[in-house]
Amino acid sequence: MSETISGSGMVQYIKNNKEALTAQSYSPEDALVFSQLAYMKFEKVYGSDYNGEPVSVKKFANDLLQKEIETDKNETSFLKELSKSERYSACEISQMAAENEKSQWAAMTIHMNDSSGSSVIAMRGTNGTELGWTEDLELLYDKDGTEAQKYAASYLQNSPENNIYLTGHSKGGNDVSSAYVMSDEATRSRVVQIDNFDGPGVNEKFRDAYAEGYAQLADKQNNYYPQDSVVGLLLDDNPGKTYYVNSNGGFNFLLEHDPFNWQFDGKSGFQYTEQSRLSDFVNEVTDNAVSTLSQRERVLLADVAVNLGIPAGIAEKRWPPKDMSVCEQIGKAALLYLDLKAGGGVVVAKTVSAIIAFSAIKAGKILAETAYKFAMQEILDIYAQVAKYLNNLKKEMADAVRSFIDDLKDAVDDLADAVADFFRREKNRKGSGAGSFGRADFFVEPGTLASCENWMDSCRELIHGSRTKILFVMGKLALCSDFASTCNLERLAAQLEQEEKSCKKLANTLKKIGKQYQKSEQILLDGSR
Repeated sequence: MSETISGSGMVQYIKNNKEALTAQSYSPEDALVFSQLAYMKFEKVYGSDYNGEPVSVKKFANDLLQKEIETDKNETSFLKELSKSERYSACEISQMAAENEKSQWAAMTIHMNDSSGSSVIAMRGTNGTELGWTEDLELLYDKDGTEAQKYAASYLQNSPENNIYLTGHSKGGNDVSSAYVMSDEATRSRVVQIDNFDGPGVNEKFRDAYAEGYAQLADKQNNYYPQDSVVGLLLDDNPGKTYYVNSNGGFNFLLEHDPFNWQFDGKSGFQYTEQSRLSDFVNEVTDNAVSTLSQRERVLLADVAVNLGIPAGIAEKRWPPKDMSVCEQIGKAALLYLDLKAGGGVVVAKTVSAIIAFSAIKAGKILAETAYKFAMQEILDIYAQVAKYLNNLKKEMADAVRSFIDDLKDAVDDLADAVADFFRREKNRKGSGAGSFGRADFFVEPGTLASCENWMDSCRELIHGSRTKILFVMGKLALCSDFASTCNLERLAAQLEQEEKSCKKLANTLKKIGKQYQKSEQILLDGSR
């Protein structure tokens, strides 16, 4: 098994190859590098129609890096390696052209600067914009050539170069092969080789319109696809030799389509494989479906996709796109469905029906999310009310504890006063013997003792009442146990339990005092007898 290079194989290929590029050493991997080079937004640095002095590949890469042209991580690594590449150090770029208003298309010429005088014309693939994806849909039915295909043919025919190698990825691959078949015989004779990287085919009417050039395409074109290719196998199969390359896109056809995910082996060449069963199945299904469509239905299907915002949605990576609500989407799809059903467009009608179903699911999801948010808000409101209640409850408990302590303190104070008053009275009566009973130096008047017992009973009642309050509050607390951690009520409950224990302890002490008075009273009564 071949050894796979970590990271982007294409970037590693640039880094590892030190041999200067020539027509003799030109490889499919070089063709992929140049097809990716055409994706770089050179028009933001050099303008959309550059015919000045050729720019070295190194300077081109550094200019884009210094101008901080918007690129992703892979593209930045790609440009950095190109800026110091030994393999492309002698290569220069000229005739940079881009069209982004009427069409989405761009091309450049890379001169090998070897003894053969060979050059590579690279064309840009779909750049992820709505215009680019809309133009891709036109390939389904356009028999004369899309705007991008016409720009491609004009660029090739007006090129002064001989020994031309054509290369492009995705729509760029379709553009270079279309440019070849749309050109005259003299121009086609200057083309040495065409490398198409997962670029889609053409429709039958376009093929028939340029039958002469199309017949010669197979002798010069090489087609490279990721193992799970979907894009490159759309419409008619591309003529020429076919190769499949391992890609680590993980069954995501757009990621598989991305050249930065194509795998290179330990020798830096492509890691070749076979077409996957999934790719073969999808190709068969789409080919069969498209073959049943009339020209009118193909136009309608493309219009449906555009009207429903599918190109815009792909470009924005969200569906429906921001300028179209789900309701508008379902409404438009429903109207188109009725139109197409009446007109007999079975495949198109089924497609629109599927889109309606998808939109309805999307709408249902949005409604469900809205309902969920509403329910969550309701729960939060209830929670806020409960939290408020618990805060009030905490205050109520604190007040109850404070009241209990105050009452307890008053009871103890009253008890202390009663005991002090009792001893004071008995001291004054000491030795008088009038209406009193005595034992040693301790005298107790039965009426005063009864009064003291009344005070103790009163104190016990206060304690019992406070305990009842505490138990009531703790009962409320138990009902709200789910919110205990949030409101820190567990700690408060623990404090109340501790207070209850203290109350019990105090009650037991008072009981002991009461028993001692009862015992004293009984002794005095026994002595009087």
